[in-house]
Amino acid sequence: MKISFIIATWNCRRQIENCLRTLQALPIPDREIIVVDAGSHDGTKEFLEIQTGIRFIPLTVKMSWSFNNQIGMAHSTGDWFCIMNPDVYFNESFHFLNEICEEFSSYPIPPILAPQLVYPNWMPQYSMRNLNFVRIFGMFTLTGQILDRTIGRRFSWWTFRVERKLEEVGGYRTWRVEHPIGSMFLVHSRTLKHYGGHLWREGFRFGAADSDMFKMAEALNVDVFITPMTQLVHEHGHSLAKRPRREAEQEFTYGFVLFCRYWKDHPVLLSLFYILDSVISIPLAVLGKRLSSFQFARPTRALSPSELVRISSARISGLLYAWSVRLQRMRVERLQ
Repeated sequence: MKISFIIATWNCRRQIENCLRTLQALPIPDREIIVVDAGSHDGTKEFLEIQTGIRFIPLTVKMSWSFNNQIGMAHSTGDWFCIMNPDVYFNESFHFLNEICEEFSSYPIPPILAPQLVYPNWMPQYSMRNLNFVRIFGMFTLTGQILDRTIGRRFSWWTFRVERKLEEVGGYRTWRVEHPIGSMFLVHSRTLKHYGGHLWREGFRFGAADSDMFKMAEALNVDVFITPMTQLVHEHGHSLAKRPRREAEQEFTYGFVLFCRYWKDHPVLLSLFYILDSVISIPLAVLGKRLSSFQFARPTRALSPSELVRISSARISGLLYAWSVRLQRMRVERLQ
């Protein structure tokens, strides 16, 4: 059994060095390491160019996370693809996950497997339920979060509560889940074919790409398991911290609308709520209300009206892009 480790990088010099050091220290007999860099300019590219034991694929243009991973899989020869971020660090517990991969390799459609990722302080990073319109509204819109606070954070609890079932596989304990942390998971080549050769559908860039993939697993009856005996440190969010706030807001807004459009789950209504957010957020800030509920915001603090204007314009830009892509595809379909 051969494992292809596929790592998509962008401006993560320190993280990729620690990741490769811990990965290459493990006694995995048959493996390959493929690193796809999206045009880093912090020394990551120069560091990777002189590394041995890896296959380095540099890109001159910054492409999406899903696109870069798909390139890595196209160049790999393994039975299992380990899709991972560069801020995941290995230890000896990985051999449990490796043995479970062996156990599932004989299955017609092997499940998607993931380790138990933990923060640097070893607190676990929990899985979540698959997204839908209601959960996106409750967690990632200002309107939804105001409602969430009003009813006692039930949206938060409903979306991120742990939904898992204990199962024994080859003598090992596993948790059956819907949506593990998307920063590291393993997919067998037969499962990839079951997906049609592409884990990610067209158009996804950064936001919601992993959520669409795990929801598709549910639709295709592909099991998803976490192996709690394998616990790997994940810094969680290093790439988001490097992104300009406006870019992150734009990409996640675009991604969530695209997600709802693919699943025919009220994309127009979600767009209207994002527009409503933009309308009500600025007067709330002027009145001195503490707003930290824009999706994936940095540490909680009051946002100034000027910041809210920039964030709101980013969301509107994401909406316009999502729907312009839709209109372009409709025109192509009519021509065909």
